[in-house]
Amino acid sequence: MFEKLGKRALAIPLVVPVVLVCMFSLMFYPMARMELKGLPFAVVCLDEGIDMPAGHVNAGEAMVEQLTDPDAGGVEEEADSESTEGGSLMSADAVSWVEYGSQEELDAAFDAGEIYGAIVIPENFTLSQAAQDVGEANLRVYLDKAKSPLIATQLQSGMSLMLARLGVGADVEVINDGGYAGEDASPMSGMLLLQVSLLPLVLGSAVGALVLSRALRLGEGRRGRFAKLAQQLGVMVVASGVMALCAYAAVIVVVGAEIPLATSVLFMWLAGFCVMLLVCGAADVHLALGVLVVLLVMGFGNMTGVLPYETLPAFWQDWVYPWAPQRFIGDGLREVFYRGFGVLNAGTAGVATIGAVGLALGCLAALLPRGKKA
Repeated sequence: MFEKLGKRALAIPLVVPVVLVCMFSLMFYPMARMELKGLPFAVVCLDEGIDMPAGHVNAGEAMVEQLTDPDAGGVEEEADSESTEGGSLMSADAVSWVEYGSQEELDAAFDAGEIYGAIVIPENFTLSQAAQDVGEANLRVYLDKAKSPLIATQLQSGMSLMLARLGVGADVEVINDGGYAGEDASPMSGMLLLQVSLLPLVLGSAVGALVLSRALRLGEGRRGRFAKLAQQLGVMVVASGVMALCAYAAVIVVVGAEIPLATSVLFMWLAGFCVMLLVCGAADVHLALGVLVVLLVMGFGNMTGVLPYETLPAFWQDWVYPWAPQRFIGDGLREVFYRGFGVLNAGTAGVATIGAVGLALGCLAALLPRGKKA
């Protein structure tokens, strides 16, 4: 292969390191530029208020207005103060408030993955404040770890500080934690759980698919090409299963989280198989296309499976997030790890679409006319 390049092969040791440096720089650029901004966060007022001689009083509604209305004062200034004094990553526009009218609506929003958390004002909030019962007057704060382990960790202290500066207490509860949360757990364990399962799975599947496309070239004749394509599919089934087991082992060894064996491996198996389909199909059309797909997927897509959409740079939001395989795999892994879902989850359709594109590319490569040298 390299002999065909002649003297141009001498440039490979120079080009490859530059390409790899650029790829890894792109991989971690979104994390370096991460900013908490516009996170959908719910507020629900269940406060019934109390009747006073001067009329009906509802301190909960006033609290909602203070939280959600920039002109009401308080929350934006307090958030800025936290970000500078308390070391929190929260800023004035860290959250985008969404009001719900009932607990049922809030539960539906959590189930649909529409929000990162919620502040619930209890039924007796006004009465407890009037009686100066501080404990009963606490607001309830829920943070959904299945939506984003990173955001749940960042907001866990930030929300308590913000509400404390507004003069109210808060009982913070992390929901959908998968049972991995503990007093000795690392704050970064949730992010590591996703990264350690995603990176080896996608990188190993992509590189393995490139090697496979060269080891089992489609060759001559349409019937022979489809036979080779079938062989590639068979190898991919086995190789992706091995990659899924390796990714599972990496999580157990590195993170120490006891994720469910069957559902985790099965979903990672499906994800690895679909990534291999995409890369191998592209490489079957042309090796350069396969290499380009790997560079794009690894360079641009890596952080879309770990970081929330709202924290990504604008370019990643507009041009990378819609297609990146890691985004769909990350959605599925969070459903499996934290919600206890099976193989069919929020990420399955996207992962299957990636695989379908790869299979279509493979069939196209088998149909395309080509010379004796593939």
